[in-house]
Amino acid sequence: TASNFNVVMTAGAYTSTKLVSSISSGSGVEVTFDSLTVTQSTPINITTYSTWAADQNKSTDTLRQYTLYIPGTKRNVLIEAYTQWNCPPCATNTPYLDAFQLAHWDTLCVIRYHTWWPGSNNDPMYLANTIENSNRVRYYSVSGVPDGDMDGTYLHIYPYSPPETQLGTPYYTRLNKGTPIGIHVTDSRIPGDTIKADVTLNVISPLAAGNYRLRVCAVERVRSYTGGTNGETMFRDIFRDMLPDTNGMAIPTTVGNYNYTFKYKRDAAWIDSLMYTVVFVQNDVTKEVMNCDKGIRYS
Repeated sequence: TASNFNVVMTAGAYTSTKLVSSISSGSGVEVTFDSLTVTQSTPINITTYSTWAADQNKSTDTLRQYTLYIPGTKRNVLIEAYTQWNCPPCATNTPYLDAFQLAHWDTLCVIRYHTWWPGSNNDPMYLANTIENSNRVRYYSVSGVPDGDMDGTYLHIYPYSPPETQLGTPYYTRLNKGTPIGIHVTDSRIPGDTIKADVTLNVISPLAAGNYRLRVCAVERVRSYTGGTNGETMFRDIFRDMLPDTNGMAIPTTVGNYNYTFKYKRDAAWIDSLMYTVVFVQNDVTKEVMNCDKGIRYS
């Protein structure tokens, strides 16, 4: 049992000292220090230590923490889901993802890639763009469907039920984490067969070392297909194309506003009124998605 000793926290010119009257062996006590003002974008080293003179193991008396508070913005969350129209578990799990998406529409982007397995390789949504669907499957080493990858950070989520934990827990963890990149995308139609996506990136704080790629995806909101063996006939957020390709394009890492315009022709098989654009920035070193946005505002 220790009694009547101080614990001290220092950070530059800041010092706060608090008295601990007593603590018994194997127990804990919570100490609240005085408020510390942290200056934005200025790193500080915080040291906290105890002063009990009779302590026979001084190696555990000190904690050190490096802290840097940088400006950022709120994020949206990206789910990249993998499915196939001959996959029975996909049909079972899809309704949970659909409901979760609608419940969190304003802050959630969803892209659904189709695979060439299980069952026959005859899924028309995969066959329409085999190379790019396959590239995203291999990007996350997806080996079974259904599969949900959230922000490139929570990988291989399955099953989707119960959604409040399987999807909700990682979703809220990511949603509550700030990001140094803001993204906004606006879709418009050019008369004829072209869709224009105007993308604004706002790099609010310098980005840490990495390989940051802007990926722009043409997505079809909903489409009816028959012929699969799992009973599904309505498919949502179908991946159609990625611009300029699945490698994406490099973005600046310095603070500033950056504007991009992408134009892509609508394939004759796509329903024009149901096409929209999903844009995200991903660090290919860590696979973390820094932020995302979509060009459709209503579900």
